[in-house]
Amino acid sequence: MLLQILISYLLQSIIALVGLCILVILACVVYYCNRRASACANDPASAKRHDHLLSKTRCQWEIINAILADFHKAQCYIATALQIASAVVVFSNLRATNYNDQNFLLLVSLNGLIPVVLNLYTLMTFGKKSWYMIFLSVITVLLASVTGGYLATHVIRAQGPDDSITSRNAGGGDWPSACGNNAPDTFCSGLGPNMVSYMDSKIAFLSMLPILDATTGLLVLWKVLTDSTTAWDTATRWLANKLAGQQGDYHHVAKKDRSPAYTHHLRRIHSVSRIICHFMAASGILVCLAVEFYYFNAIFKGHFVDFNSWSFGQIVGITTWAAIFIEFAYLEYS
Repeated sequence: MLLQILISYLLQSIIALVGLCILVILACVVYYCNRRASACANDPASAKRHDHLLSKTRCQWEIINAILADFHKAQCYIATALQIASAVVVFSNLRATNYNDQNFLLLVSLNGLIPVVLNLYTLMTFGKKSWYMIFLSVITVLLASVTGGYLATHVIRAQGPDDSITSRNAGGGDWPSACGNNAPDTFCSGLGPNMVSYMDSKIAFLSMLPILDATTGLLVLWKVLTDSTTAWDTATRWLANKLAGQQGDYHHVAKKDRSPAYTHHLRRIHSVSRIICHFMAASGILVCLAVEFYYFNAIFKGHFVDFNSWSFGQIVGITTWAAIFIEFAYLEYS
């Protein structure tokens, strides 16, 4: 089961990252085609060629968006089920959990954070902003934050000066019983010979948790201000009006009647706000993704995962998301 979650989690992150990269490339192609088509207005052959490329690019755009939307819903369903199962283990005293189990549960919590938030950001950036996807993402992120946060702050504890206080089990027992009578620098973490320090997993999780929660909140606010209400439009028009030194209400003024100064400031506000928001969201998610891949590298360099002998969990983890690639092939063919 642990290997299944591990491989599935890594594959989700890779699919989300590749989807983002592909859509960024397609967006650049669309921008280039639009610019070239405008510049070649007097050259019908060249304009037709760029229009054809633009049409094909937009078709690919729709295919990738549709696949990522289906993938996002599926990963939210699976991640939510895993978070509920983790919460039952973390918040119950029915059985003790050792340090191996605690690291596994932190991994499950991250599975409900990084790939889910990354995929939601990608979809909202490139045209998919449904409340249904946002609702699924928020539920998954909240469950993962509560479970992982409780585990990191109340279960995994720092080692005391006399080596008497470290990680504890769900029933309250301290190390070494919580680690199966193994010291933290041995195999008790479940990741093979440790290539990172004992408390790194807790520190990394608590560092990424506020970043991913804040990014999710920013995406929800983006939807509320830009799509569900006119608050953002009203605020930017008011600010542009003030910066232009104009009097009166420009909210209902026709575009052809707006002053050049007002139009300039309005475009500048939109551009700067987009750059700042996308930089904050994308950089935060990508930093968390880099930390995630660092830990995956540490895991794969250990003896925990044997790539020469594929187990049941590894095969299930890979084939769980095979439908995404099959659907992509079908849409490309049709």
